[in-house]
Amino acid sequence: PPPRVVAALALAAPAANAQSPDWTGSGSPPYSGFVNWFIDSHWTAGVPDAGTDANINNGGTATIDANLGEARDLRIGFGNIIVQDNGELSTQTGSIGNGTVFLDGSTWNTGRLDVGAAGTGAVIINLGGALNSVETVIGLNAGDAGTVTVNGAGSAMHSNHITVGASGFGSLDVTNGASVDTGALELGVNAGGSGTVTVDGAGSTLNSDGAIVVGDHGEGRLTISGGAY
Repeated sequence: PPPRVVAALALAAPAANAQSPDWTGSGSPPYSGFVNWFIDSHWTAGVPDAGTDANINNGGTATIDANLGEARDLRIGFGNIIVQDNGELSTQTGSIGNGTVFLDGSTWNTGRLDVGAAGTGAVIINLGGALNSVETVIGLNAGDAGTVTVNGAGSAMHSNHITVGASGFGSLDVTNGASVDTGALELGVNAGGSGTVTVDGAGSTLNSDGAIVVGDHGEGRLTISGGAY
């Protein structure tokens, strides 16, 4: 069975007066204009830690290189994060509205993650990167769109529960030898929700030790092709 992402991912509760820093750095993908996550002046209240929320809303891109970046609740309303060079992002919860998180040979550990929440959001996992979550919802509300791409051998996604298209549009693509392991998978959960999962290419795998529901009250499509399983 796939590994379980346990409650140890839940981080210490913040102090009552903890501030929630907003990102002020600039830079934009793809892979240009890198701006370091770990510089105090790139945040309105200093670099976030395990006890503070963090907000990225200015369209800029934060970069985490070969270190551990932390936040309690990470909210990306408009912007991007690049995690690379064996870097790590650790959060208690996360949401991506309009923006992308790139995991290039690096890891994001989180509790609940909403991809496409009040916007169009994406996670792209490459070069042996990994997304480990307790729960992932892709395409949260009506009008939202979320995409998670897991690409290449060694790239992986582990989640106790994955929803693709809750009330919005969701897409999960597993390609070129990547893997997804989950305890349960639901596609097209609510009326108006639409979920698509594509597993393609030799060595690409989708493993679930629980139910796979394709089109609950919404629309769902699961495609396995090209030597995937």
